Amino acid sequence: MTSDGRRSDETRVRPPTQPPVVPSSAEHCDDHGHLVRGDDRLHVDKQLVADLANLNTRVGRYVLEHLDADTGRTPPSSPDADQDLGMQLVRAGLSVLERADEQRRAAISAAEQTTPQQRPV
Repeated sequence: MTSDGRRSDETRVRPPTQPPVVPSSAEHCDDHGHLVRGDDRLHVDKQLVADLANLNTRVGRYVLEHLDADTGRTPPSSPDADQDLGMQLVRAGLSVLERADEQRRAAISAAEQTTPQQRPV
């Protein structure tokens, strides 16, 4: 930081030079790989992002509560609360893995449809 509280050029966040490439199913995408409205996948993806955002808030609160408990300001969280949070994290992780698998399968399927198969001679 500079003396007036602004970020120096070295620490300034720079936008990415290229947008990230996210493989999506060809039948659910436009020519640029974006999800098309009316696609069930779009709704599922938005719901996943909303769930992850809510879970992120809950994890942040959990960390703060844990720190307060360490200092003796509040009682520690109950094992049931810890287990509930852990199960939500597991379910969210499985949802992210499932989405990644679907994207991978869609990318492979799209590649197989656009490139001719080479057969051994």
